Amino acid sequence: MSFRPVQLLAVRAALSRHAGGGARLLFATLLPLADSYLHPKAAQAVFFENARVWLDTLFLSTGNTTAVFGVDMTINVLRAVLLVWIALGIVRTVQAARNDEDWQTTARVPILATISVVVGDVITSLIIPAG
Repeated sequence: MSFRPVQLLAVRAALSRHAGGGARLLFATLLPLADSYLHPKAAQAVFFENARVWLDTLFLSTGNTTAVFGVDMTINVLRAVLLVWIALGIVRTVQAARNDEDWQTTARVPILATISVVVGDVITSLIIPAG
């Protein structure tokens, strides 16, 4: 039984399509594993975590456990306020883009706030000793 060149090309294309699907499946399986290995900390408690841990150990060493609760509550409230504010800024930016307004001006303040928080966290991590 002989195949024409067009049939051979069709068979090769079908095989390569199936092989590509296997590679995508392998990539989709290995990506979460690699991500959990490379980033073991949870994403919800990343910024100002070093400052919180340092203040907790400072107050625990003096025996003041109520101050630890206050520090944790204050930092978590600041995190929540910042995240809600950034989310509202994103919503306003999307609405401005839909209405053909100047969305870049609307997006400038949340982006600057996010950058300042990240820079502040990096500087805090440099100043505070690692726990």
